[in-house]
Amino acid sequence: MYPLLVILAAVCSLVGGYLAGTLGDYITPTDYVYGIRFNFVSYTITFALIKAFVFAFLISSISSFKGYFTQGGALEVGIASTAAVTTSVIAVLLSDYFLAQLLLGSA
Repeated sequence: MYPLLVILAAVCSLVGGYLAGTLGDYITPTDYVYGIRFNFVSYTITFALIKAFVFAFLISSISSFKGYFTQGGALEVGIASTAAVTTSVIAVLLSDYFLAQLLLGSA
């Protein structure tokens, strides 16, 4: 679902920018569409989807690992979920940095 959330966010940002720009009389609809087409880089979409798949894999696998090896009662479940969240956040930050270096290093 994470990659679908990224796609939905991209569509909402384009529609929201169009509505805010045109309804606020900041830009004409023709200029907005022209600007989107003129500045379009298809690799940006590929890069965003690669990152979404990597982040989804990291978050789900780390959380599953922590949850599977949790022993004890409710207190240990709370500790394991906190550890899963903090480990996932650190993994996402590090993977974001390394993916940017790897995929955008020549840019």
